[in-house]
Amino acid sequence: EEKYDEAEINFKKVLKESRVVPTMARRLGVDVPDDLRHDAHDIMAGGPGVRGTRVLIADDDALNRQYLEAVLAQYGVQVSACADGAQAVRLGRNIRFDAIFLDARMPVCSGEEAARQLRDAGANTDAPIIALTASALDDDRRRLAAAGFDECLIKPAPIARLLAHIGRPRRMPAPSGTDDADNQSDIDVSPIAPSALAQDLRAYRTTLRDATLNAEQMYELAHRTHGAAAIGRLKALAQAAGDLEAAARVAHAEAMALARKSLLDELDKNINALDSRPRQHVQQ
Repeated sequence: EEKYDEAEINFKKVLKESRVVPTMARRLGVDVPDDLRHDAHDIMAGGPGVRGTRVLIADDDALNRQYLEAVLAQYGVQVSACADGAQAVRLGRNIRFDAIFLDARMPVCSGEEAARQLRDAGANTDAPIIALTASALDDDRRRLAAAGFDECLIKPAPIARLLAHIGRPRRMPAPSGTDDADNQSDIDVSPIAPSALAQDLRAYRTTLRDATLNAEQMYELAHRTHGAAAIGRLKALAQAAGDLEAAARVAHAEAMALARKSLLDELDKNINALDSRPRQHVQQ
């Protein structure tokens, strides 16, 4: 009995820190105190702290924007979306948002530069600003934190981590050594239609076949593919894209050639799987 009581206390502590949905706790036989139940309801069920709030999303990838809009709409969040950092700055200078989510790599104005400008002046100098990226090394996280981001989330970001920032005071940036295992999506099925995902993957495959791509272009393409694979829950494809990202980052020709071939093979397999199951999401 003593061991059970201790385990229950520890589990309640985890609930408080991670804001787990109360129904999950009840299934495990743990009674959630009223204060935790109210807080978790606000976050995960679109309660007073979330429903009706307004957020800004900036991402040059339409698939990523569609994914975030679909997820947040389920919780009553109003979304303004744009395709580059410059548009995000223009909107953020004049309109107050309860949270701002910026893709770290965008054309015209990167998410990093956009965050700096939003922190410098306008209506959102103290708003939560979250970086979204397909992958991030410790150096990347430190650089993003210095630019003014409150946290760096790996795509597709966990729902709880997205909602936890909306309408709440700024929080200190996460430590640079944050484990990506704690930063993975808690969504079992992607809200993105397989046909839309396959369309994006075909475009990436076509570009990747271009023999004239340099290391920088290959890194950008691998990064985009990595993000799409993560949203579609395509683990093997995400791994292959990550391998090419790593090789292109250091411009290692032999490693890039091998990783490129592997990624093309994975793209072929996943596109065929998506096309053959138009009403299902591919699971690996």
